[in-house]
Amino acid sequence: MSQADFDAARKAEAIYHNELYSAHEILEPGTWMSKPNPVVMELLDRLLLHKDQLTVLDLGCGAGRNTIPIAMRLQETDSKVFGLDLLSEAVDKPVSMALRILYKLRRLILNTLTYLK
Repeated sequence: MSQADFDAARKAEAIYHNELYSAHEILEPGTWMSKPNPVVMELLDRLLLHKDQLTVLDLGCGAGRNTIPIAMRLQETDSKVFGLDLLSEAVDKPVSMALRILYKLRRLILNTLTYLK
């Protein structure tokens, strides 16, 4: 494959994914991407049998289908999770999802503290 063919294929892929991420809520419940790949999560559980702290790099993380559940699973540990994708539109999805989760968590904590007073 020539460099020109590679560049053209990469551009076509970027256009496709940009339109996909813009037009759809990719991680919406009920969609095929709303749940992580079971094999990924099984391997994570196996690793946790042997290590308390992990560094996870999700190359081609897309909208965070695996990245977000991995981070949620590891949140009680000193682990680090990194998601990397060539498309900024793809990475924007898990970042905004994580911010929504943190906001909901913060609200839940504040509501709980208010209730306990």
